[in-house]
Amino acid sequence: MSDRFGPRAVTVSSFAIMLVGLLPLMRELPVTPFMLLTTVVGVGMGVGKASTYTLVARWNPGQMGVVGGLVGLLGGLGGFFLPLLFTALKPALGAQTAFITLFALTVLSGVVFVANMVRLNVLGSQPRLT
Repeated sequence: MSDRFGPRAVTVSSFAIMLVGLLPLMRELPVTPFMLLTTVVGVGMGVGKASTYTLVARWNPGQMGVVGGLVGLLGGLGGFFLPLLFTALKPALGAQTAFITLFALTVLSGVVFVANMVRLNVLGSQPRLT
């Protein structure tokens, strides 16, 4: 998808898909809608991860291993720290803590991503194609 529509557009779309899926998950749902929405969120995360690697390949083609490794490291740290964060916030936020936290982090990440892409466009920065 990133090769066809561009990694920036696909990344922003994946943030939007995740937000649409997470919004109803912030309250308790029956099993079938819960499963469908968690699948939507998972697909959004997977597409977003793939578009991130396409961005890395376009902006840092000579250092794909280093930058890709850093992206993987950050993903691994998220997998370690997010459950701890969910546990710490559960007394304050209740049973839907994970979805509320993921919604907030998705909004924050999307805003940071879009702000940086706008900044790069204003500066006229283009990915290196060598």
